[in-house]
Amino acid sequence: MPEMSQVIFNRGVVIGEEKGVKLGETKSIIKKVCQKLRKSKSISQIAEDLEEDEKNVKAICEKAAKFAPDYDEEKVIKAVLWSME
Repeated sequence: MPEMSQVIFNRGVVIGEEKGVKLGETKSIIKKVCQKLRKSKSISQIAEDLEEDEKNVKAICEKAAKFAPDYDEEKVIKAVLWSME
């Protein structure tokens, strides 16, 4: 039977990997939303194109509005992630 510390460590690794995957997915969606905003697409169009919940797209768009018209992806990512903490 593995030592308890090893079990806890392994679980921590799994949790970290899951968080990393989720963060990567979130960043990808934000980048795609920024690309669509640069093309002047509406929130509903973006949500439909990306097959994402309109509420989530709207929240990203609200944060991204500060960075219009360029929609600097890295700045938008930081603004969205900051609001999630």
